[in-house]
Amino acid sequence: MIRFGVYNQERFKAGPFFPMVLSIVKIFGAVVAEVGSAYLLVQAPSVKLTLAFFLGMSVVANIDNIMALTVTDVNIGVEMAKETI
Repeated sequence: MIRFGVYNQERFKAGPFFPMVLSIVKIFGAVVAEVGSAYLLVQAPSVKLTLAFFLGMSVVANIDNIMALTVTDVNIGVEMAKETI
């Protein structure tokens, strides 16, 4: 997303600012979710809560994998050439 925003600045009305901000927020959000889940897992006071937090961390990791697949399996350049913004 960052690469597309940088190399295709003319396709955006306001330049690459908003795509860059969106990309950085998505990256930062994924890192914070993983670190937060790991922190909850380590701080769990019982085995039951540890398992619940591990399940939550697994769900977050799976959602992150699905998001990564949506970006990597699609040729964004070709898709954007078909439909202009």
